Amino acid sequence: MTLEHPQWPIFVKSFNYLDYEVVQALGFFLIARGIDNPRYLVYVANPYSESRSAFQSGLDQVLLAQSSKGMISRGYFPLAEAPNGNCFVIVLRKPEQFAVNQVNGKDPPVGQNCVRIPILIYWEGTKLHFIAPSRLP
Repeated sequence: MTLEHPQWPIFVKSFNYLDYEVVQALGFFLIARGIDNPRYLVYVANPYSESRSAFQSGLDQVLLAQSSKGMISRGYFPLAEAPNGNCFVIVLRKPEQFAVNQVNGKDPPVGQNCVRIPILIYWEGTKLHFIAPSRLP
């Protein structure tokens, strides 16, 4: 999909500080696979105002900084530089929870009209789930 449209940006949407390592690894994975589309992290820190420890808040702040300033070593550009138009999106959220986020206005507009890359990585409690695209409904 991305090979057909290498100029389309890829937005990686995250709503959970636990995605920190997934976000970092995904950046390296895309680089290693030769996927050169420009990438942007869209991070929504603590969308439901849950209590956070200092460590958890620290991860929120790091992900927010990577979203706003980019992190070229991981392949992410500053979000403010993202172009408008055709794009891809990877959402790091269980579909049911993502639907709730959208209904509650917790999904930022950037990336909403993008072609979704069918990968499913999400947290349920403290367990990380991976569902291969071939197993998606």
